[in-house]
Amino acid sequence: MLAGAAVALVGGLAYWPALDNPFIADDYAFFVYADNFLHDWHHLAGFPLGWHRLVANLFFALCFRLFGFEPAGYYAASLFVHLLNAALVALLVREVTTSPANGGASGRMAFVAALFFAAYERPQEAVFWITASHELFLATGALATAFFYARWRRTGRAADYAAALAAFVFAAFSKESFVVIPALLLLIEIFAPVERRPEASGRAWLAQAPFWLLAAGNLAYFHLWQTPDPWYGKFYGLTPHFLVVYPRSVGRLLFGALVFAAAGLVVERSRARVWLKEKTVGLWLAWLLAVTLPYSLVLYVNYLPSRHNYLPSVGVAGLVAFFFVRAWERAGSRAARAGVAAVLVVALAANVVALRRKDRDYGLRAQPTEQLITLLNLNRAAASVVVYDFPYESIVSDAAAKYLTPFDPKRLRFRKTGDGRSVPPGSVVLRWRDDTHTLELMACPGGGLPGC
Repeated sequence: MLAGAAVALVGGLAYWPALDNPFIADDYAFFVYADNFLHDWHHLAGFPLGWHRLVANLFFALCFRLFGFEPAGYYAASLFVHLLNAALVALLVREVTTSPANGGASGRMAFVAALFFAAYERPQEAVFWITASHELFLATGALATAFFYARWRRTGRAADYAAALAAFVFAAFSKESFVVIPALLLLIEIFAPVERRPEASGRAWLAQAPFWLLAAGNLAYFHLWQTPDPWYGKFYGLTPHFLVVYPRSVGRLLFGALVFAAAGLVVERSRARVWLKEKTVGLWLAWLLAVTLPYSLVLYVNYLPSRHNYLPSVGVAGLVAFFFVRAWERAGSRAARAGVAAVLVVALAANVVALRRKDRDYGLRAQPTEQLITLLNLNRAAASVVVYDFPYESIVSDAAAKYLTPFDPKRLRFRKTGDGRSVPPGSVVLRWRDDTHTLELMACPGGGLPGC
């Protein structure tokens, strides 16, 4: 209980700043989808990627019903799911590291892994941006699938296997990258110790067949479905760019774990080669490498966006836990153990501070719509509002106007600088400036209006 409370406290402290954030970018567009769905459930397919992200779409619709246009409720719900995932990390780490050789180490590793995962700043976008909640639910499904599968290997109980399949189906409707989960089960089969296998040794391998078949079927369907979709052709694909994204993304994630590895080597250098041969290290390193791979097909950045680091971060947390516990166990004195513990405390504090700083970035991302809402409310009597260089799609601004102002979205016009068309008479003219993060008022209709 105390360990769970500590994880919840650290995770809550780390991500608490999100609770007073406004909606950001695509969040406004989801108001339209959720509103349509709540009026007619057939509109569920109208959500972006429809059934492929069913869980997150239903989550947003439920939050819309419960909290309306108050963002704090959405963020609180996302934080709850994140803390639930941290608990699943603890359960999984304990399950896959339990063996007579480990003794009480598995419990300590589980606690440290959950603690680090709860406060880790690298995947913060999954919590700080409501629209990225599909990453939270994918992780919930993947972690639950891996945990129940690992427990089934130990117990042989049909209920554990059924729970693993159910969690896999949940993940399948969370995000299309769930297809990596069978590979994670294979890693568990290879690296995780087992106290008691099912009666037939071949049964465990046969039991993986449904997961692989479902993933392969979905992948085949998704490939056929996405081929004519320009969205995927624009943002994702297997190109030489993968050779840039993949190593950079893995390196950025591994950095946190290497700090703890270095701390352990200071305690006992002779253990370095032994550690690298440990199956637990192999499991979490392979987890990180496997999960990062499909995400690295992105074409629009040179490393993974923060939200795509969420599931790979489980591997980082596992490595951190292993290195910390091994260093702590090998420390020869109380002072040495206190030093190892101090490394963990400093790391957690550094992540909390980093999240506080990152939170300001999300405030800046919210500024275009926040300022637009303010100016539309002030200039509600304008014949039209012409906005130059607005950084988000028109569905975002239209939804912001529709739901949070009395201004008719049909009176909004969006243009790029250099557009030579004349401005309609009686229009308020605005221009977004990236350098100052402000929506400047460029012109008002004759005689002026409130807010001009």
